[in-house]
Amino acid sequence: MIPPRAIATPIEYPEAQKGAQDVVLELTIGKDGAVLDAKAISGEPAFAARAIEASRAWRFEPASREGVAIAAKIRFAVRFEPPSAETPRAAQGNPTQPNPSADSAAPSAPKLQEILVVGKREPIRHTLGRADVHDMPGAFGDPYRAIEALPGVVPIVSGLPYFYVRGAPPGNVGYFFDGIPVPYLYHFAAGPGVISPAFVDHVDLYPGAYPARYGRFAGAIVAGEMAPPSYRFHGEATVRLIDSGATIEAPFANGRGSAMVGGRFSYTAAVLSLIVPDVSVSYWDYQGRVRYDLSAHDSIEVLSFGAGDFLGDVETDTVTSGPIGSVDGTEQGPVSRLERRENTVVDVNFHRLDLRWDHRLTGGNWRNALMLGLDATGGDNDNVTVTNRMIGARSEYSQRLSDDVTLRAGGDALFESLAQKVTGQTTNEEPSSEMPIPNQSNDNNGGFLFDRARRDFTTGAWVDGVLEVAPNVEVTPGLRADLFVSGGRAVLAFDPR
Repeated sequence: MIPPRAIATPIEYPEAQKGAQDVVLELTIGKDGAVLDAKAISGEPAFAARAIEASRAWRFEPASREGVAIAAKIRFAVRFEPPSAETPRAAQGNPTQPNPSADSAAPSAPKLQEILVVGKREPIRHTLGRADVHDMPGAFGDPYRAIEALPGVVPIVSGLPYFYVRGAPPGNVGYFFDGIPVPYLYHFAAGPGVISPAFVDHVDLYPGAYPARYGRFAGAIVAGEMAPPSYRFHGEATVRLIDSGATIEAPFANGRGSAMVGGRFSYTAAVLSLIVPDVSVSYWDYQGRVRYDLSAHDSIEVLSFGAGDFLGDVETDTVTSGPIGSVDGTEQGPVSRLERRENTVVDVNFHRLDLRWDHRLTGGNWRNALMLGLDATGGDNDNVTVTNRMIGARSEYSQRLSDDVTLRAGGDALFESLAQKVTGQTTNEEPSSEMPIPNQSNDNNGGFLFDRARRDFTTGAWVDGVLEVAPNVEVTPGLRADLFVSGGRAVLAFDPR
């Protein structure tokens, strides 16, 4: 079957609204190419109503089977961009960056918006948005959590947020959120994603042949992109048997800025203790974003997020004490009591702070960002702790040169300081003071990830071009070069795409 093809899909940006917005419609297209019915699958009410109203005048080339026109039902994605004098059409501006400035709040004439049909996905990429995972069993409405349901993705152990993707081990799979590396995607056990779905626009899984923007991994890339601010006051909350969370967004400075915060906390341990009393699991996460538009072309943004997970086992011992003296001349015997002790199996957490400046171009965007990060992993009752402190910078440029050609380029650098601290032996001996890390990995202290403190530095530059060579055919040639420096050794790598 050949799906319907859009011919004329005019639409106007709703009055008295601000910010970019996505709406997904379910359209029934008749044999004559007219829209017979339209339903909103997702999107804010004001924008969804405008899209449904506009769809009555849309025209399509009808679907066909063996050359015969037939009726069909499709999902249709509408991207609303706030109009401005410089970008009268969404196709001429940056499709992911809102531009709600005081100068563009009151357009003098209706502006057409770009609309796209959601059809077949590229075989080298799987994209999951909110509409895709809303009703997916086990995904909790979370695009990150839904990754494990895709073909070729297998968790190393059910409930752990690390994957084999097409055979590549978890250490060779890269996880990103809005260009920021993260150590894992979702919480232990039945936990949701470490990033609240309200902050996530969509998640891309590249099983292989990922864009030159990403590098330094031999396996797949899982990349989430942040949802743009809505520049309106709203919030949402979730209460489940195992956790609760909430997010809230509020505009400020007459719509030139937006602040959004969210967080989640689990009480899994209390619930599990009723079912499996010898297992303890808990997690938490937080997200915060403040964005301010300096002008119609420039904005600054602060993004911070983090998460933590704890897995332990609970031991119950009988402790005997006494004798404790005598009462009325009668000596009292020893007293026994139950003592509950929680042992740490693994305790992981991470934090990210990203400061970015965006300069919007006609048909593109230029972003410069500085990132600070901290990862910490503890085990063996916190006798062994590994920390990674990092600072990174990146610059990303995108420019649409014509209707068929888009140029993308950028560079990044990352400095990491890793340290391993041992405060006791992994045997039953009493913990000692901080011990120096030996130069071998097999001794009484167990095997270590590395022998001593280590500092790594990596930097890279990349460029690629998106060429639309034919309808539904896109070619993206690119080149990436990376420099790896660790332990006094340096290696330069070139990676054509």
